[in-house]
Amino acid sequence: MQPVKLKQRMFRTAFDCDRADRAALIDFMKFLSDNEVQETLPNHPLGPSSAWLWWGSESFIGFGPSRVLLQTGHRFAISEPTRVYSRKPWAWDDWNPRKVESGFRKFYPAFSIPAAHRPLHELHPVVYLRTVEAVELSGLPDANRLLEIGAGADVHVAYRHLLNPAMKTTVIDLPEAICVGYLLLRTMGITVDLPHQSTGAAVTMRLPTQEVGGSYDLAFNMGSFQEMNLDTVNRYIALVHKLLVPGGRLQSLNLKQSKQFADTREDRFDFGAFSAVSRAPTPYHDAMTLRPEWISVSTVAVK
Repeated sequence: MQPVKLKQRMFRTAFDCDRADRAALIDFMKFLSDNEVQETLPNHPLGPSSAWLWWGSESFIGFGPSRVLLQTGHRFAISEPTRVYSRKPWAWDDWNPRKVESGFRKFYPAFSIPAAHRPLHELHPVVYLRTVEAVELSGLPDANRLLEIGAGADVHVAYRHLLNPAMKTTVIDLPEAICVGYLLLRTMGITVDLPHQSTGAAVTMRLPTQEVGGSYDLAFNMGSFQEMNLDTVNRYIALVHKLLVPGGRLQSLNLKQSKQFADTREDRFDFGAFSAVSRAPTPYHDAMTLRPEWISVSTVAVK
């Protein structure tokens, strides 16, 4: 054991958390340790990329009497930075919900945030509005069974469930992200089964090493295919195709070219088993990233 100096700029976020949720997360930590998940996961075909291993190396979760503290790369409206660089000062107003919503309305003036979504928008405004553009305004149908790959903070999952509480979702994600998504979903009042649980909750979270069954009418990925090796992306696409019902859809919203991996390009994603590929413009994403690199891709499964 030795002290370590942390190098990455991360974000700290505190959540009020009742005893049952704290206990579930502590049991999940024990599950990861007892099963040596962090040691074996990098060698799994669907395991994390080298970039993710670097980012995840400085992610932490801490437990207090009534709160849980996260340190991750996820930035909520209530988050605080772990480090501030003088050349890039922390701009709190950049994620002011009203300011962000005003910027969104430049592209979608008629959109109105549903009352059920207000707490979600206030907690994670930028990702919420990216989700609106990717899904709600792209014309994709409502889903009853959702499969999400790399859900991160699970904003899209919460978006769907707050409008359709009867739906069921399976999320496949890495341990660090699962903790983030769990806390956001529970904050929104959505029931969740962590990877060591099977109680029939609305959302079931599973690790890439775990078997995923069932059938789904919609699969979704936003911003995490671009963080994977190309082989991993295509393995996930093959898994999605296997689990989608006839006529089911996969929607991918990712950079045309990964910033981390030269081979991970959207034009090399293996959508060949799907019947059609359609692309829609994403002006809000482009404005947020300051360059037109984002695309929305919807594919319909072969019947």
